[in-house]
Amino acid sequence: MGGSEGGRREGGTTPRVRIIFGVDAHSKRPMEITLTTARLQGLPACEEAVRRDPGSAEARMDLAVSMLAAGRRGDALACLGKAARLDPGSADALVLRGVVLAASSRGAEAVRAFESAAEIDPGSIAAHMGRALACMKLGRRADALESFAEAVRRAPSSADARIGLGGALAEEGRRDEAVAQLDEALRIDPRSVSACAKRGFALLDMGRSREALAAFARA
Repeated sequence: MGGSEGGRREGGTTPRVRIIFGVDAHSKRPMEITLTTARLQGLPACEEAVRRDPGSAEARMDLAVSMLAAGRRGDALACLGKAARLDPGSADALVLRGVVLAASSRGAEAVRAFESAAEIDPGSIAAHMGRALACMKLGRRADALESFAEAVRRAPSSADARIGLGGALAEEGRRDEAVAQLDEALRIDPRSVSACAKRGFALLDMGRSREALAAFARA
């Protein structure tokens, strides 16, 4: 199921909106995408910004993220529709649309939004990762694998992209390749609980129980 969780700046923490796409088949952990963004400013401030500058697509995207964090998904989609009309070439607006649709359990529409974003900006890692996670939720594992691989190709230093690719490879039974990606993810981010857990399950499936237990202990 889709879901969202918002956060605000408190004590130096970074605002975030966390979108749950589903649950990993092995680890039972959420498959998610996190928007870490200064966009999350609180509804009153964002509404005031739109009133001051109704022609600003950026202001409307800010407002949409805050609406999503508040659980107002329908309002967020309407707001993003206005942002897209103001700036038809905005990949960010389409990525955000995909996120809201995914959070609303409208997976097929979310995939199309992420694909449109990637057409406008092929370098958008959020677009490729969003499509991959939405495809995983729909059971389209080959498509998810393709998008995770593209995200890694474009952002080889992204631990999240490599964790996604590793998980997708494991789901396809390509466990040696999965472990290689997860090892690289842990080299980038040694504290990644998700990478440790996915690595552990992949090793367990390969019959490498001792290494799997060590991976789980590290998670």
